[in-house]
Parts: sequence; C-alpha cells; structure tokens
Amino acid sequence: MFKFLFILVLSLSSFFAFSAERIKIYEAQVPVLDQSAEQRALAFEKAFRSVIQKVTGKASLAFDEELLEQFGARQNLVKSYVYLNNPEYNRSKAQEAESERAQMLADGNGESLTKALALFGKDIAENLIQVSFSGSVLERKVQALGLPFWGGLRPELLLWVVYEKSSNRSLLSSSDNFHAESIVSASKEVGLPVFLPVGDLEDFSTIDVNEIWGLFPSAVDEASVRYKADLNLVAKVSQVNNVWQGAWAMNLGASLASGRVTESSYRAMWLALMRDLSSELSDRYSVLASTQTGSYKVRVSGVNTFSDYVQAREHLRSLSTVKAVVLESVDFDVLNFDLVLLGTPEQFDQQVAFGRKLQRDLSVPVMLGSERGAEPPFPTGETETRSSDGDSSVGQEQESVILYSASSATGLDSPSSAEASVKDTETLATQEIETRGNDAAEIRDQGTAKPPVAHYIWRSSL
Repeated sequence: MFKFLFILVLSLSSFFAFSAERIKIYEAQVPVLDQSAEQRALAFEKAFRSVIQKVTGKASLAFDEELLEQFGARQNLVKSYVYLNNPEYNRSKAQEAESERAQMLADGNGESLTKALALFGKDIAENLIQVSFSGSVLERKVQALGLPFWGGLRPELLLWVVYEKSSNRSLLSSSDNFHAESIVSASKEVGLPVFLPVGDLEDFSTIDVNEIWGLFPSAVDEASVRYKADLNLVAKVSQVNNVWQGAWAMNLGASLASGRVTESSYRAMWLALMRDLSSELSDRYSVLASTQTGSYKVRVSGVNTFSDYVQAREHLRSLSTVKAVVLESVDFDVLNFDLVLLGTPEQFDQQVAFGRKLQRDLSVPVMLGSERGAEPPFPTGETETRSSDGDSSVGQEQESVILYSASSATGLDSPSSAEASVKDTETLATQEIETRGNDAAEIRDQGTAKPPVAHYIWRSSL
C-alpha cells in the first residue's frame, strides 16, 4: 500500500502546468501604523510609487521626483482603498519600535512614523492599506509622458536559487518557508509572478548545485521541463561581511541577461534583485505609445460558443500590445479581427504565448499584406459615415453586423438559444458599440495597405 501511494505522489508531482499570471498592476498594499489622515497620505504616496514601478517595470521611474509631479495629486488618482489586517504583524517587535519612536519624538523628530517603518520593517504595523488607482487614467498619463507600459499579463518565472551559508551550498525550494516568503513578497511588490521548484528527488536527479552557483541557465533546462513555466532563471545568494549579495542569469532568446545586487538585509537584497530583473524584462516586453506599428489581422478558429467569442475578444483587448480591436467578420467557428498594435508583432506574439488562451496555428504561415487578395475596407453590412465635423465613424448598420457575427459563430440564430442569451447579447452589443467606434477609427487611420494575417486557435478549456 505504501509503495503504491509513494508512486502515486511521484506521478502527481511530476507535472506542473504554469501559465502567465495577470498581475494587478494598479493596486498596492502598504503598511500603516494608524488610520490617521497623515498616515493615509503617506500610504497613498508609497502605493503610487509601487504602482508606477509595476506599470513601467522600472523602479528608477518610481523615484524620479520631477516625473512623478506630472501625475498630479495622488488622492485624485485613487479609485478605492481599504484597511486590512497585516498577516506579518509582530507584536513584540512593534513594542520595541514604539519605544524607539517615543525616543524619536522626545528628540523632536517630526518624521518618527515614517522612520520607524523604515527602521523596523512592515511587520511592526498592525494594519495594511490596500490602494487601487484608476487604471485608465494612469495608462493614458503613462503613454502621454512617453513612458514604457507593461500590461498585467506577465510571464511566470521559475527561479532556481542556490543559497550559500558557512561554505555550504543548498538549493532553495518552495517548502523553505522563510526564503520562499522573502522571494515571493519581493516579486509581488514589483509585479513579477515568481515561483520556486519543489526540490524533490526528481529535481535533484537532474540539476547540479554548483552549475547553478556558476549561473549557467542551461543547467536547469532539463529539470524545468515539467514545470512548464514561461521563463527559467538561475540565481545565487550569500552573505559576506554582513552584506547580502545576489546574482541572477537567464536566457532570453539568443541573448543572456544577468545582474548583481548588494544590500544590507536579506529582504532588501531580494527586492533589489527583483527590481533589476523587472527592469530587464520591461525592456523586452513593455510597449511605448510612440512605437505603434500599424494594423494586424488575426484569425481565431475553434470559437464554438458565445462565451468563447466574448472571452477571445476581451482577451485580445486586455493585451498591452493591442491598442484597438474590431471584429471584422465571422466564418462559422472562425473570428476575423482587425487590430492596431503597440510595439511589434513579435511582442504581440510573446504576450499571446504567455496568456496560453490562443495557440499559434503553425500549419498556416503569417500571410503578408502583399500576398492577399483585394478586400473591402469594411465587412459586408457595415457602412462608413462622416459627421459634419469630418470625423469618420461606423454607420448604424454596424450594430446588426455585431449581433449577426456573434450569432453565426455561436449558434444563437436558433430561436430557443437566442431567447436564452438575449440579455447577454444586448449587454455585449452595448459594450461593443461603445468601444468599436473608436477602435474602427484607429483601424482606418492605418491607411489602405493590407496588413499581415496571423492564425490562432482558441483554447477554451484554459
């Protein structure tokens, strides 16, 4: 019986399916010593800087005072906030900090609350404040200022770390609570989904600790296969003369990326390392409003239900590399979308791959515009109208095209299913009409050149 259970456990642990995680880039949690207006204002500022770091991927921008002034008063950017219990609260440490704070007050130090948090860490705070900022306002401002914008869909990172203590080297795993907590906490603060391996027999049979210490990313290629993470990286940490040192390396396509940090504390070292890593990945995956590359056509097959249609459309709209999305037409279970991209088609493909909702159909090559036949500028049933001020817009017939497209792709043309889904259809149409006019204008602004066409398969089970 024991042998059977042991084999079963090994079988279950031999496969891990990770996929890109959507990070809440407009939200941050920061510690507060009380619920006073003073502490709330300080928390808004700290949360705002944390969000800027997440949105851009660049910690340096979160400390650029001249730049941050251009965002205006922080309270005007806050959408909501709520106080929470701090799970890391340490009562005895808080009492020690209170004594120190009392001494600061006695010395006439007006910044005692802020300094106490800086000296003792967030575990002296009994409460946290969770602040949510307006995503639409921040995104527009970031793009207007020409800053990099990195959306919430990010690659999951599998981190192989070797920790050296007293000349002994060991692989850190997800079960090493103290280390795992420090790593995950730092990664969440900068907006990176990072995970550690389980560190079981299968891992140790395929890795060499010394090769990881040498920062050879290929040393974990075989061991990483079962985790199915988007990216793998190796790192090493140690303490030398009371200074914590960390270094990392990873393969990004054909290039090797790496970095080194030193800090006075273990947690600070991991935060610095994650910021360094975030900056490197932002250079690769973030987009700039100034790098708009024109239109791109996407054909999505395997759309068999109304829900699939809605999810596929919203998934495309949620990608930071996509500025505009218009459903051009429907051919049975195939949706034909017109997109306007921010960044390059390669960046779009990378984001799509990370999301794992759309799978590139490699049996059909990307068709360049020059290889395609003539097509009308609008799908059948749509008309272009111009208002008195000369602005283009899609005519009234557009609404029927939207509803017909959804119906023909999902079987809603039958009376029974149409009645059952009428509310969903009306809601969808309203949402579509609100955004489609602007998106259609973006598409037309790209000119008459025929864009490339890429083929994808919708993976509705994920």
